[in-house]
Amino acid sequence: MPAFLLYAARIRPSEAALFVANDNAPLHGPGRTWPLSQVTKPYSEQAEMNDIPSPAAVFHSSSEKEGSASFQSVLDRAVRARKRAYPVQVRFAEDAAAVDTLEGVVHATLGDAIVTGLFGELWPVPGASFAGKYQAVSPLQMGAPGLYLSRPIEVLAVPMEVPFEVVLADGRARLTGQAGDWLIDYGDGNLGIVNTTVFDATYEIPGSD
Repeated sequence: MPAFLLYAARIRPSEAALFVANDNAPLHGPGRTWPLSQVTKPYSEQAEMNDIPSPAAVFHSSSEKEGSASFQSVLDRAVRARKRAYPVQVRFAEDAAAVDTLEGVVHATLGDAIVTGLFGELWPVPGASFAGKYQAVSPLQMGAPGLYLSRPIEVLAVPMEVPFEVVLADGRARLTGQAGDWLIDYGDGNLGIVNTTVFDATYEIPGSD
């Protein structure tokens, strides 16, 4: 049986549902979307209100394809990683929404893909870049909601030893990472955070076996 079908067999319908609260997801935090009027405050604002120390490191995404300048400070610890081909459930946003990812609230706009991963976690993907990262599983047509397969894109990944934050390119969303999570440079200026459990299941480091 193809590997992606083995992964698909492990996804329960309750985990694959989109825009539905998922209180039983194996990982903390994900599983909800809201209209933008109900967006919660980012971590940094909550920390200021509750006198919680801010993370030691903050990395900023860039709208430039040359990459993020802030990533250069950890470049010497980066490894090349490749996305595994694994199945995800996808639905496309019909309006602006806020998506509760594992690392924080991220804004989605009309036409963006809302992806549900292997562990029930949610994340949005801009509509303009979706086709370069995922392919429809036949007989599904690209652009229709349903089962997709991730493409084996390469990234730079850094295992972080301290809590940290990533400010997304929109300047509004701020993700929070913990020690042990991975800081990801997608090669187009965008940075992200991947939980260590998710990283182990969905990425491979060539030559590490």
